[in-house]
Amino acid sequence: YVGAGWTLAVARDGMQIGLYDEVSVSNAAISRDEACQLAFDTLRSNLVVWSELFNTYTAYSDLGNQKLLGTLGANVFKLSPTYKVDGYGYNTRAWRQDNKVVTDYYFYAEIIDTVTDASTTAGSALKDYTWQTKDSNGDMKVPTIVNGTTEIKDTVAALKADSTAKFLKNGYVATLVDEDENGEVDKVVVTIEYLAKVTKVNAETASDKRSVNLTVYDTTGEVKVEKVETEDFEKDQYILVIPNANTTKGFQEPLEMKAAEAFTGSVSSYYNDTVADGSKNANGSVTVDGVKYNYNGIYAYDKAMGNELSVSGTSYTLGSKASYTFYLDSQGYIIGAKVEDDSISDFAYVIDVGTDAFGKANIVKVLKSDGTIGTYNVSSKSTATINAQDSGEIYSYSINSAGEIVLDKLVAPYTQVIEGGKVNTFTKGSSVVATSNGTIYASDETVFVYYTTPNNKDDVKMYTGKDNAPSITTAKTASAVYKLDSSKNKIAQYIVITEAAETAVTDNYVYVLDAAYRGTSQDKNEDTIYWYDVVMGTELKTIAVDSLISAGAGVYKYSVNTTLFDGDSANSVEAGVYTVEKMSTATEIAYAQVAQSVISNTITTTAGKIYEISPDTEIVDVEDTDNVKFDETLEAGDTFVVVFEKSNNLYIAKSIYITINKK
Repeated sequence: YVGAGWTLAVARDGMQIGLYDEVSVSNAAISRDEACQLAFDTLRSNLVVWSELFNTYTAYSDLGNQKLLGTLGANVFKLSPTYKVDGYGYNTRAWRQDNKVVTDYYFYAEIIDTVTDASTTAGSALKDYTWQTKDSNGDMKVPTIVNGTTEIKDTVAALKADSTAKFLKNGYVATLVDEDENGEVDKVVVTIEYLAKVTKVNAETASDKRSVNLTVYDTTGEVKVEKVETEDFEKDQYILVIPNANTTKGFQEPLEMKAAEAFTGSVSSYYNDTVADGSKNANGSVTVDGVKYNYNGIYAYDKAMGNELSVSGTSYTLGSKASYTFYLDSQGYIIGAKVEDDSISDFAYVIDVGTDAFGKANIVKVLKSDGTIGTYNVSSKSTATINAQDSGEIYSYSINSAGEIVLDKLVAPYTQVIEGGKVNTFTKGSSVVATSNGTIYASDETVFVYYTTPNNKDDVKMYTGKDNAPSITTAKTASAVYKLDSSKNKIAQYIVITEAAETAVTDNYVYVLDAAYRGTSQDKNEDTIYWYDVVMGTELKTIAVDSLISAGAGVYKYSVNTTLFDGDSANSVEAGVYTVEKMSTATEIAYAQVAQSVISNTITTTAGKIYEISPDTEIVDVEDTDNVKFDETLEAGDTFVVVFEKSNNLYIAKSIYITINKK
């Protein structure tokens, strides 16, 4: 290494012995990282001695037997490598010093490529890369290791067997490894992510570290996993999990966990997967807010979360209200979906079917889930075939720009449980709805609609939620739609009952100030509604009632259909159409006169009846309907009407309306 060309001689020899492995060689100053790499490469290089025979340096101590002197690291620093296969399937190396491991295990082979493009075929993979099919003994086979376990022992043979097949599925990652650094692929390491929901966080204890419980959306269904140790993630968070397939605990000791990217948007179009069982790569996609997303390979399986959006033959009805939360894998493919507000909530109950001049059944009169009734021509774009006998059928619907109704067949997870069957029993406030075709469950969002035709006039009363709908004690003719939740419970969405309600109104009540209505209008069904001034709680309001109040001023129970009337701001009329019913003087209200002033929070009437006053009791003076007064007190001689409830032997006053003020 002397003379004008010494630098080239150093560079040449250094290259030959691997001194510059992983180092960028140039005439610039090297970085600290490169200096460390040079030192490490030096430790792994062989010692040499001068050979008088060959007039050069040699790495052999015994030329005849070709015995190497050994490396600098082994001879001087007593370093030796140790190897193991990690959870993913990579061969890793650590270093021992005097038989004690002094470094981490790390991947040391060459990565030829990382393949994520699911359009890559087996044939193109064979063509684009050099595959090591034989070792010096002629018997090497390239394995494919998936999440830590060998799934294909001879990858090259598998690729040749079907050269047109996909090399990997959407969202999968294949790393092509060259372990002996000869430029040939001798191992394929594949990682597959799964979507999981954190169902519980287990706090750290004296004996256990912090952990989480998971529901994993595997290809076989929802897998429950308990006590996965991690300092990350919170309850109800969705994450991506790579299980360790090389252990029986799999998801409980995952190779990797990280938060899943999520976004919410409106679906404008989608393409279904054509293979529902997931045996081939997912080929569907969905367009959300103008951006197209392809489905993850696992999403083709019918156990994936929200899979109904992807599988051929099932879909959600799209519309302006359709809203979904989507979860992405690390490659940007859809791996899960959750309905936030899908337009399938727009249901149409077919009241009657009409025909055109050619006898074709393409005119329908429907009761929509917003409580309105309309007659429409049926769009040719409808997926449902309408027949004259379809009265009582429920479809999802939308109205197109031509004013036609588009009727679509219900698809999973929605099912019509009864069509013209019976709701046998339902108790207000309960979730159980017993039907002639099994049990379904009501929720706070379940819509109960009573549709009757008194005097050949359409009458609709609608109740939203199990706590507001009246009880059913005798079987009533009905049609109903349920939706399967994540636990496969049948949650009722829309129940149409074609008989009168047993109890027409709820326990809500108002005091009607005047028997004469003060205005009139029409609801969305073009039915006449009447405006009445009332006391509602501690406020004066004007409400629209569906029929004339003939029983005069007083206390009435009511129900309200908030969708039939948007209100009248100019006249301060509340939104909704109210149905009212006079309260019972036997069990709900009483007319009386105060015998003496309130003593110990009790009222004694001239008839000797005693009513208890609580801090929640409202006392309103309604004698002068033009000057209603709230938060009043009762005096001896006042005449009043009381709304009460009986508790044991006590009569508890809920509201008191003074009709004659003695003073």
